[in-house]
Amino acid sequence: MIGLGVSAGAMLLGSCSQLNRLVRSGDTEAIYQQALIEYNAGKWRKAATYLEVAYNDLYTSERVDTVLFYMGKVQYNLGEYEIAAEIFDQYRKNFGRRPFSEEAEYLLPMSLLKSACSASYRLFTCLTGSLYAPA
Repeated sequence: MIGLGVSAGAMLLGSCSQLNRLVRSGDTEAIYQQALIEYNAGKWRKAATYLEVAYNDLYTSERVDTVLFYMGKVQYNLGEYEIAAEIFDQYRKNFGRRPFSEEAEYLLPMSLLKSACSASYRLFTCLTGSLYAPA
């Protein structure tokens, strides 16, 4: 299961008064809507935080698939391709016939490919001491 532990979640909450206020209110819908606002604004880290909280609250609801998909997209946009791949794989396994299933099916191998490319580049850089690949 993907989600924050209570102590990790509390640490994240301490740095964001708006999120604190929303969590204290118990208004999961407002948290979810704020996650979408941050996502649409391209504020991936903020969106990730709101989505984690919304996911934990909506885990048994009908919208969990949407929250999970957006969590994957946020991780993908942050360049966290391994995490994104895990999320898209979980989405594929659990929600294969839901609205975002085709995009999740596409983004899963793309995440794996980008993760592999990123790992290869890090290995090349480490072995050669160079930031640039040979021409």
